[in-house]
Amino acid sequence: MSSELVQMAGAPAEGELGALMRVATFAVKSGMFGVANEAAAMVIILTGRSLGLDPTAALRGTHVVKGKAVTSSDMIVGIVRKSGECASWVVIESTAEKCTIETRRKGDDAPVRHTWTMEMAKRAGLANKDNWRAYPHAMLRARCSAELGRMVYPDFLLGVYVEGEIPEEPRRAERATVTHDAPEVPALEAGPSALDAFTSATQDDGLKLLLDAWAAHSASLTREGAIDEAKTHVMLWISARLAVLVGSEVQVLLSNAAQVTLGFCVLYDRLASAPTADDALAAWRERGDMGGKWYAHTARQMAGRTLKSLGVALADVRAMLDDDGPDGGPGGGERAPQGDAEPLATVPARVAASNDAVAVEALARLAAVSARTHLYRSACKHAAEILTNPLVREVYAHTARRIERVDTTDTRTPAELDAAARDLVAMWATTATPASNSNDSSKAA
Repeated sequence: MSSELVQMAGAPAEGELGALMRVATFAVKSGMFGVANEAAAMVIILTGRSLGLDPTAALRGTHVVKGKAVTSSDMIVGIVRKSGECASWVVIESTAEKCTIETRRKGDDAPVRHTWTMEMAKRAGLANKDNWRAYPHAMLRARCSAELGRMVYPDFLLGVYVEGEIPEEPRRAERATVTHDAPEVPALEAGPSALDAFTSATQDDGLKLLLDAWAAHSASLTREGAIDEAKTHVMLWISARLAVLVGSEVQVLLSNAAQVTLGFCVLYDRLASAPTADDALAAWRERGDMGGKWYAHTARQMAGRTLKSLGVALADVRAMLDDDGPDGGPGGGERAPQGDAEPLATVPARVAASNDAVAVEALARLAAVSARTHLYRSACKHAAEILTNPLVREVYAHTARRIERVDTTDTRTPAELDAAARDLVAMWATTATPASNSNDSSKAA
């Protein structure tokens, strides 16, 4: 690959250049990103670099059409919010006929409001296209976000467009296999893939819409072998927003997508769009029903991370989250239980002192487990033991606490963290299905 390509794109440091070129090579060899060669991969990586995207996010969410970066509206909003210049980004209205979004750049006196309507789409010749007929609200949202972003943040989004704004070069038509004696027969046009349908249905910012789309499409995504790509899309969707959820929390939400309460989703959405710490704190204090202890714990962590990202000192976060009224807050949000349960750190001693052979075996089998995914698979496989044997449940909760990553924004006490681990294990066991019990059972502890 020629060095001129890199120099044209804005000269990264020599060490970084070598690392980016290796990523480009791996991207082509993996076949996962649909790039034809290293030069094409490098152009996409460097384009993403100029937008503040890491190489993987750029390869998954960006391509270049006629010299311009084309990405999703979610990515555009994420770039704006992470730019440090966005004071607010609020969706005023989003329907199948009209989308209005308002944003204010730091230092500006007044916000800028922009609207896209279905009538505008008809005049532009877009309304009869498949995606516009199937997902009109999402497509209006995408166009409105892209135009507003370029209008108010041109220094970050100059030359960045959403799919469909720039006519792509016609692709070579795929044809059915024929013999020399047979007439050429064009292949039937394929319908949209499950992954395309899922990503198109998740253009909106709302967590509830994302989880509903996951519940509707997860089975077809699994059949098509696109479930991992869909999870990557979800993580990019999450990472583009201010409210932070970690990977293990996202996995639980996806596993229980149809059961997540509207109260939890509304809190997430309000935190994700909170322009100031006061707005985030108001969202926390006005929260509604979280739907259970695990969700209440996760909501508290999420609020704490959001407040910290908005500049609140970690020492002040706990006091702000605790100071929400004697009844746990005006919205009736469920507080993390303190309880009188023994600390999970004492589980090995309790198992050793017991005559419970099942618990002893569980402790031995989990001794080498170091990844949350492996623990989840084991919990699904041994769900009956967890649900019927309290000490086995304690062993799994102890292991969850042992392998969890240290989160410096976590404001919970050790007792609250123990309670969250117990709730997580109980949820895994109670939601385990025969299919999840058997999947990858050879790899489960």
